[in-house]
Amino acid sequence: MNMVELNRSDNKKIELNLGQISRIEEEPDTVIILSSGKKIKVKDDAKDIIKKAAKHELELAQKAKNKKVSGNSFKE
Repeated sequence: MNMVELNRSDNKKIELNLGQISRIEEEPDTVIILSSGKKIKVKDDAKDIIKKAAKHELELAQKAKNKKVSGNSFKE
């Protein structure tokens, strides 16, 4: 799944589905606006969220690269 762990403004940790993020605003607190329109205030700044998302996508790409498909290996 495309989930990242973030810290809500009330210090609770949440797992957020990256596919649900519509945009991220800093006003000055970081607010994530989901595709449903719901807003979530988090302690993480926008740059950290983007880094976490990029790291997660890279890990998924690496896993896909190493998977065997139809008997062929993507390993170089």
